[in-house]
Amino acid sequence: MRSTVGTRDATFYSAEEAPALRRLDSNKKYPKDLTADEHDNAEIWSASIWQLRAAVGRPVADRLVIAHHFLVNRPSRFEDAANALLTANRQLYQSVHAAAIRQNFVARGILPKPKHKQRRAGQRFDQ
Repeated sequence: MRSTVGTRDATFYSAEEAPALRRLDSNKKYPKDLTADEHDNAEIWSASIWQLRAAVGRPVADRLVIAHHFLVNRPSRFEDAANALLTANRQLYQSVHAAAIRQNFVARGILPKPKHKQRRAGQRFDQ
């Protein structure tokens, strides 16, 4: 399966072959790859959710993502959304998928490393 979204919508403005609204296979990490463009930054989240889908399966990931939307609000940040996914997992699956969710978001830098609460995967050592 191709790791893109919005192939039909993107035909007018995407130069890719085949066109896509968003790629889901980004290697970007938070916070080192943040830019001023919120759409570019969303690649971090999109790729995280795509990896989560691979880790827990499509039905579980789809259900968790939909449920977590009811647990975040407008000013939520990546970490808030990741924690909302963990909450949804606790509510729907008694935390069965917590390790996979946490590992995914720690690897992306969205959640801090367990032993180094202030360090994230996407930070340089001098930060």
